[in-house]
Amino acid sequence: MDFEQSEHVNVLTERVRRFMQQEVYPAEKLYYEQEHTAADRWTWQPVLRELRAKAKSQGLWIFPLPKEVGGHGLSLLEYAPLAEAMSTSPIGAETFNCYTGTIWYAQLIHQHATPAAREQYLPRLLKECEITLVLARTDPEAPRHARHSIIIVPRHAKGLTVEGYDTIFGYDHAPYGHARLRFENVRVPAENLLGREGEGFTLMQGGIGVGRVALGMGSLGAAERGLYEMCKWGDERVISGQKLAERQVFADAVARSRMEINQFRACIMRTAWLIQKHGMKAARSEVAQCKVLAPNMALAVLDRAIQFLGGVGVSHERPLAEMYAYQRTVRIGEGADEVHRDLIARLELAQQRQARGTPPQG
Repeated sequence: MDFEQSEHVNVLTERVRRFMQQEVYPAEKLYYEQEHTAADRWTWQPVLRELRAKAKSQGLWIFPLPKEVGGHGLSLLEYAPLAEAMSTSPIGAETFNCYTGTIWYAQLIHQHATPAAREQYLPRLLKECEITLVLARTDPEAPRHARHSIIIVPRHAKGLTVEGYDTIFGYDHAPYGHARLRFENVRVPAENLLGREGEGFTLMQGGIGVGRVALGMGSLGAAERGLYEMCKWGDERVISGQKLAERQVFADAVARSRMEINQFRACIMRTAWLIQKHGMKAARSEVAQCKVLAPNMALAVLDRAIQFLGGVGVSHERPLAEMYAYQRTVRIGEGADEVHRDLIARLELAQQRQARGTPPQG
């Protein structure tokens, strides 16, 4: 396995990191002020629109998507370091139009929509999110994995209502949010079907690789931001005439955080390599492992940072509290740890039995 990136990817990654440092981090405070006082919180705020326009003008835009739609056509492995760099801020991915949902939707539409639907919806999606993809059961009598289809539903379709938004530890994550949708006799053209009827599960599984890696790298980015803020605070904070960074308890926290981050980075890069080379099925155990390890690693690092920063750590002065809340939900949203550990154990037991020549159980 060779994880060395091309010069093109290295240059892109450095440009993104520099943009984050020079443009995104300084804009976070203003973003929160605008977001909390806006008449309409469910849209991009002015400062984010400015960041997006600036990033797009510099060609830092939708990196994993094909060049014909304005992206860079990066592979899973190539996209990984950029996804990490963008995820060091809660508004980072959206700045470069690389929000995981947008990328996933765009890939599915680009690859599986009818030409008419692709022409109608893809450009709009890449400018402003006006659609949702619905995984609907279209044939309850079909085999288990052939019962569902994916259908493009415009945001303002008749019969589609946003009933409200759920919060996560008090965060509603506007303008993205966690909406409760009601569908009442919603009708769309047949051409809004992605792929063929009954292929919904297959399409989701086939396109899920970039999402899994992006979320894992997102946890890495959050952890790196936590470590950055912790180290900066340690060099600035003086207690009883001694810098916090000079105390053993602080040094231990920094060392633990760096080791945990590096361990997980090696794990997810290997997983991305497996997916890219052998497909999702060959990487089932590794993907499940990453789902468990990613948020737990990030939560551990962020918790240490918050603990040392004290009141500042749980305020909007830093993005740590919001990142912590989001990573805690990843442990649930990506499937409960217990479910993933059960899969990992079953795959491991089967592999061990095969190695011993023991017939499979069950």
